[in-house]
Amino acid sequence: MNFIQKKSISIFSILLFLSSHIAFSQLSAKEIKVKIEKQMGEAVKREYGGTAIVAVKDGSIIYEETYGMSNMELNIPVTNKTVFHIASVSKQFTAFAIAQLLVAGKIQLTDNIKKYLDYIPEFKNTITIENLIYHTSGLREWSSSLYLAGRSVDDSFTNNDVKRMVSKQKALNFEPGTQFSYNNTGYTLMAEIVANVTGISFGEYMTKNVFEPLGMLHTFVRENNSEVIPNIAQSYILKDKTFFVDHDNLAVSGSAGVYSSISDLAKWGANFHSHKIGGDEVFELMKRKGYLKNGEIIPYTFGTWTSNFYGTEWIDHTGSWAGFRAYSTYFPEHNLSIFTLQNFDVRHNAG
Repeated sequence: MNFIQKKSISIFSILLFLSSHIAFSQLSAKEIKVKIEKQMGEAVKREYGGTAIVAVKDGSIIYEETYGMSNMELNIPVTNKTVFHIASVSKQFTAFAIAQLLVAGKIQLTDNIKKYLDYIPEFKNTITIENLIYHTSGLREWSSSLYLAGRSVDDSFTNNDVKRMVSKQKALNFEPGTQFSYNNTGYTLMAEIVANVTGISFGEYMTKNVFEPLGMLHTFVRENNSEVIPNIAQSYILKDKTFFVDHDNLAVSGSAGVYSSISDLAKWGANFHSHKIGGDEVFELMKRKGYLKNGEIIPYTFGTWTSNFYGTEWIDHTGSWAGFRAYSTYFPEHNLSIFTLQNFDVRHNAG
């Protein structure tokens, strides 16, 4: 296994290592830093693709480091302000906006989404906002549906593409609330609900109500794939020891679309501890688990997965699009958040 493969694996195994090795309550900030450094090891060679990692405990950064290149063509290294597409890690931001509107009394979990989105077909069963949050809507996945319609992963996609796809769906895959099926379509529609309720775009809402108040000045929602993004990392794939550019043409918000840096995500992680933006009511909703109609608990909260690992509650989510890879995890019992961002993916030829 080469260093690049080791690096790709080690970034995410850090989290496994920290949670399974010893109780966080017994680890000082210095010890956590040492263990992260050791786990990264030789895999963090600067000549490889870029990686950024930050750990926040009790509201303060205890570890922040960057490795490798943001742009290999121009020989630009990754910094703590380098911007990456965080892909599906965006879902927790979308859910946060929905939670804010719920607390403000502007929407209800049991609301029929057709109340806010008039292009939703007249299905046999009602889809509620709660169904979108917990992936129990029965709506078809936008990416696979558009691929089946002849679109390519290299094409540009926007929310309008998703809306058109949903408007043409003849029937649901299952009765809402009876099954869990991870679904990007639902989170894109959640962003559309935020826009329709507030009267401004989802990106504007997030900037005014989340990013700017938290001082996340390098974070935004991409709603136009032709806009210029300062400090953005180039996206790459690695095939047979050779790097290739892997263009990110996505402009779908809600299910993805948030671009951020580790310096900004550290502020987001600190807010898990302080509740400065959102307050206790929003964060109570953020950790609320869903249920199917038969009473089965869904291992998904508001935009994140939840599990118990080695006796420690673990709230996390991954994200991937083009060559971008992101990972967010939060250990509430220990007020510890860890974020990793990467601008390359390792792919192997079949055979």
